[in-house]
Amino acid sequence: MKRIWNALGKQTKDANYQVKAVRYIEKLEKGEVKSECAPKYETEKKHFEEAQNDESIKEELNKKNNELVDKMNKLRINSTNPPEKWTKTKDFPTRETEFMHKNDPVWEYGFYEPPLDTIPKGKIMLREAMELLREMQESNTQGDSIMATKIREKAMAELDKNVGAARIGRDRAENMYEYFRPFERREEQKVVSRHELARLQSALHGRGDEFSLYGQSHEHIKQLFHEKEKNREWNHTLNEKEKDQFDEAIRLLRSEEHERLKRRLEQINEDETNLTEAVKKAEKKTKEKRNERT
Repeated sequence: MKRIWNALGKQTKDANYQVKAVRYIEKLEKGEVKSECAPKYETEKKHFEEAQNDESIKEELNKKNNELVDKMNKLRINSTNPPEKWTKTKDFPTRETEFMHKNDPVWEYGFYEPPLDTIPKGKIMLREAMELLREMQESNTQGDSIMATKIREKAMAELDKNVGAARIGRDRAENMYEYFRPFERREEQKVVSRHELARLQSALHGRGDEFSLYGQSHEHIKQLFHEKEKNREWNHTLNEKEKDQFDEAIRLLRSEEHERLKRRLEQINEDETNLTEAVKKAEKKTKEKRNERT
């Protein structure tokens, strides 16, 4: 109830204010009421009075500027009707027309590729780029199996017929494959654990855990410790000269084992280097064959 009375009272007040404003304007037009300016602050009023009483300001305002008058007389203004607003030549899809034109190709945006003859040279579509990357990756398939050979031959044939590759050129295709090719999966990888590498290095220096390095069983380790205790007891029965000879023999065995492991590591590194060079040569031959075909 209170809201209703407030709404009615607001409308009544608005109507009264409008009537008062209209009557006041009528009195101003007839000259019955004199208009008054808004009151000024004390400081503003002081500066205003000083400006009104300053004769130099009045002279400057009343002075005629002939140069400005000549420039104003040279101005010519030709007024014309405003130009017509831009009107769209094609109706864009709306919620109302979406269902009506859902099967109309003209109303579908971004789903159709441009004609091949309209694509400029050096440009390629996204679909063509994806197909080109796949074909180039399959053409570099490694292996001598029948399946790998078929994949390479099929990819090379498709690559020769690819219109996008011919449009952008061989150099751009190679750059695109270098920076945007998909990830390649390696079936065989040589991975060495850091812990195993540390154990091998410790064993080479003669301070490693030989049992965990060579993977002996727990029973075998117990047997080795038992034999070690026997060797200690037997070592106490030796004289100084025999002990020196025994220690010298152990040092010789360790140095021989160290040299053997070192030669083995060098051989492994050499085999890996040869394998890498062979793979690079094979890839180079494949690229040369592909370039000859293109």
